[in-house]
Amino acid sequence: MKNETKLFGQLEPKFKNRFIVNFDKFPISSWLCKSVICPRLIVDVIKETKGDEDVYTAGTKKWDNIQIELLDPIGPSTTSLIYEHAFNKNEEEMISVELLDPVGMVIEAWEIKGKLVKVDFGKLDVTDEDPVIITLDFEVITANLLQ
Repeated sequence: MKNETKLFGQLEPKFKNRFIVNFDKFPISSWLCKSVICPRLIVDVIKETKGDEDVYTAGTKKWDNIQIELLDPIGPSTTSLIYEHAFNKNEEEMISVELLDPVGMVIEAWEIKGKLVKVDFGKLDVTDEDPVIITLDFEVITANLLQ
């Protein structure tokens, strides 16, 4: 019982609001990132019938697209930065997603290589006082967990 208390007394969950997103080529500051969907792996399941039983095995694996939501301040305008970059330099992008502990140390890091495939410049509504959000959709080519 003493060892159990010692082990579980040091556990702390990861929190969703402790993260930083960095872009290699996009001219976007990390503080503009409102949210990010971490990499998702899709595994195709292969069903085979052997006699009277169905046997399921893992088939091909691929990464699902990730979405990144960005704040759009008045200046510098995130809309302008994304518009210019997306139309002039549609190239592969390296994105790092770092999860942080309470003091700001990196506890987990994803390195994602992707290509921008969709930009949603947000919805405007006269009854809504929330900030404008831009959503970037990246096709993931590779994703590596570094820590």
